[in-house]
Amino acid sequence: MEGQIIVLLFAGLLLSFFVKKLLYTPKKLHKRIIEKINKKGYELVSIDTPKLFDTGPFPSVEFKVSFGSTKVLGISGEKNFYRVVNYRNKKGELLQTWVKIETYAFQVAEVTWDREI
Repeated sequence: MEGQIIVLLFAGLLLSFFVKKLLYTPKKLHKRIIEKINKKGYELVSIDTPKLFDTGPFPSVEFKVSFGSTKVLGISGEKNFYRVVNYRNKKGELLQTWVKIETYAFQVAEVTWDREI
């Protein structure tokens, strides 16, 4: 009986990991970043994920009042993701900026740049 419980717990963890990977794909998260870079006529060099718990110039602790939350298999639909964006401007200079991607109900709700590009 104990072995079955352990197998079920492991299967649940594995399933939630894969569901999380499907819901928060890089393509979905990076879409607005790429659109803004292209709109400005800049060349995207890379979009990198910073170290765990590194929020760059954004506050590491934020309090936000919201009504309701979204969960699927115990995975919260409200998350913040941080990215380091490297791009070349029209002069060819290599520039770097940080981006905060806020999600709500597993969809990108807002993209905040640390400075205007």
